Amino acid sequence: MAVFPERIVLKSSTDGDSAVALEIAADGGSSIVPGELVISREDGTVNLFALDANNNVVSASVPELSGLTDVNLDAYSEIPESSVLVFDATAQEWVNAPAPPYSLEGNSLGDLGDVEFPAVISNESYLIYDALTSKWVSRILTLGQLSTQPYEGPPSEGQVMRYNAEILESDDPEDSGSIPVAIGWEVVKLDYADLENRPLAVSDLSVDIELRDLDDVFYTTSSLQAGDVLSWDGEDWTAVNPPPVDITNGFLAQLGNVTEVDLTSGAVPVYNDSNSTYEVKLLDYDDISGAPTNISQLTADVGVSHWNNDAGYITNTEGLESNSLSDFNVSNAQEGQSLIYRSGFWVNEFGPPANISMSRIGELLDVTYYQPGIEPGVLTIDKMGTLNFDSPLSGSGYTQQVTYDVEYGLGMTFLRDIDNSGSAVYVERGRGVTLRADVNIVRLSGRPSTTDNRPELRFETGDSGADVGTGEYISLKMPQVVSESVVYYLPGADGDVGDVLATDGTGNLTWVTQASTPALGDLSDVDLVTIPPTGGETLIYNVVADTWIPGTVADVDLSGQSIDALSDVDTTSIVPQDGEGLVFYSATGLWAPGTVSDVDLSAESIDSLADVDTSSEGHIPTDGQVLTWHESMGHWMPMDASGGGGGGASDMVVDSAVTAAGHASFSAIGKTGILVEIGCDVDAWITLYPTAAARSADTGRLFDADPAPGSGVLSEAYIEAGDFVLATPGTVYFNNDFPTADSIYVSARTSDGVLIDNANVLVTAYPGVTGPSSGVTFSLSSLKSVVAASSDFADFQSRIAAL
Repeated sequence: MAVFPERIVLKSSTDGDSAVALEIAADGGSSIVPGELVISREDGTVNLFALDANNNVVSASVPELSGLTDVNLDAYSEIPESSVLVFDATAQEWVNAPAPPYSLEGNSLGDLGDVEFPAVISNESYLIYDALTSKWVSRILTLGQLSTQPYEGPPSEGQVMRYNAEILESDDPEDSGSIPVAIGWEVVKLDYADLENRPLAVSDLSVDIELRDLDDVFYTTSSLQAGDVLSWDGEDWTAVNPPPVDITNGFLAQLGNVTEVDLTSGAVPVYNDSNSTYEVKLLDYDDISGAPTNISQLTADVGVSHWNNDAGYITNTEGLESNSLSDFNVSNAQEGQSLIYRSGFWVNEFGPPANISMSRIGELLDVTYYQPGIEPGVLTIDKMGTLNFDSPLSGSGYTQQVTYDVEYGLGMTFLRDIDNSGSAVYVERGRGVTLRADVNIVRLSGRPSTTDNRPELRFETGDSGADVGTGEYISLKMPQVVSESVVYYLPGADGDVGDVLATDGTGNLTWVTQASTPALGDLSDVDLVTIPPTGGETLIYNVVADTWIPGTVADVDLSGQSIDALSDVDTTSIVPQDGEGLVFYSATGLWAPGTVSDVDLSAESIDSLADVDTSSEGHIPTDGQVLTWHESMGHWMPMDASGGGGGGASDMVVDSAVTAAGHASFSAIGKTGILVEIGCDVDAWITLYPTAAARSADTGRLFDADPAPGSGVLSEAYIEAGDFVLATPGTVYFNNDFPTADSIYVSARTSDGVLIDNANVLVTAYPGVTGPSSGVTFSLSSLKSVVAASSDFADFQSRIAAL
């Protein structure tokens, strides 16, 4: 049984959190003691306040560090200054302890506050002090930094690192006795005089040569002419006039003014004036001078007789008429008719084909059309499955249709022709509504900034938009103000029982298990898994991982610090007075000194508590009843102070039983009495019996079949999960065992007759018959029940004696 404080007080106030906290403090106008709770209900939000072990006002809505399951702190008044949390490996909990001595063990150079390293440190880097940032930084030495003589700016093109052995002269006369120092390395342009083996005269250079300087080449420049070539005469190469070109094995297209345009059989070179070249191609008839262009210019005329009638054409029409043709069907010809080709035959009809440019679609023979008027307009086009819309605004390559698909039903589509991608909406009676959006977006657009009609997705059982709405619905609606664009990505699998969807801040949703009492390791910025804590370690904040992890820390001296130095505490603007506490002010987001006001609960009811029910059916209190904890119902409810059982007549008794393989029995309501109500935690067909045998005999009865007279069925009802059914008209129950016992038998079945396991069945009753220890008392209906159950007088005597 739970142990409660000597006094539990619930108070409520609509004052702000800060005012409530000030009023309920130890020196406030309505101070409270440990065990009392105060509810602040400002602006529709609810916060709980209580006192901790140090009589400080704390929020009971959010866990304190000392309230975590794996944290064990001393009283705050006993915790030394600068203490830290240390993990006790033996007790597997975090405890407060003085900070350990300062130690650099496990630290690196980059951990120091005045040392700054890049993410990746280059090989052979040096640590150099940067006066601009007042920090030691990592640098790669450059040639300029190695130079003895400083220079400004980066090296220019062609400069080198040059050693100057000249002695550096000093302007200070006191340096006359010092050791001479060379100028050293300097960045300068390369001096030609510094090069060894450098040419100093023209004779040091090699002499340039010409082709005729070669030993086996002989010619004079005066005898050379344009186009001359070198020819070997058996002893030397000499310059001679070029020989004629040998085109024995050449091709026509190799000539400079010949181009192959269409090199096919029959092609000839044709001169083209526009580009002054010969083009090899088929000769065009227009290029032939004097080519005949009229029939009259031809000398040999021909007739039909020049060709053979090998196709079987009609050569003699004498004795034939139009109807002799196989595709000709003329009947009752009249003046003014024309031949029109219809369904494979030429037939006679009046007039030429009609000009329907000014006609309406409803005038066509295969179109049924009603002009909109009293009745809605209807357009029926026989055997047409698709209606295309060719809009020039959508450009080419797209198809817009109203179409009928055998699988998806009637739809509207807008697709791109090359890959059949786009969007479509189909409706079909059995399949429902199918939305297709290849761009992965289905939009519900609205303008909540200018109207109250925000986009809404509604799932309905009826029609909420009718003049008189029907059914119920579940709706998802866009908020009035949208401050950012958000895309939520659903998890790829289902979670466990009790999990909730949580976002990681970037739209990725995952299933998260909700712990009823959180531990330190459950906090999102604490990692006790990667490096499990050992004895004596504390939590250290790791900047890189943005996480608190176990480790050792140096001693921290806070003796010179004030609570006002904390970023969310202000004791300067409001100077604290004696007895005041820190109160959080939501308007400023700061903790500041203040007091807490009294909370008036005179208008509140105990029924508003989550675990108390004094208003539901069967729970309304009557004079003299007390609040009693009902384990199976999980809440406090009004009940009589006396219990039930198999004794004499008593007040109302509630009993519960959990079925095993669909069967159970009640004992607290005694042998007989009046049934008040029956309840169950699942959907079930509940039946009460006087004996186990009667229950077994009733196993095969159908749900919609009434029990036979004398079958032993005392009462039955179909109960939905969590509901209670009032036993009206009045129902008497009794035990019919021999000898009688404090047992009323029950079965729990589905409407199909399947026995239900682990069903929690509850009954409320007034026990009405006592056992021999208190005398025998019969109600008239109970006596009738015993008579009806007896097989003969001897059996009746035995049953009466057993009561």
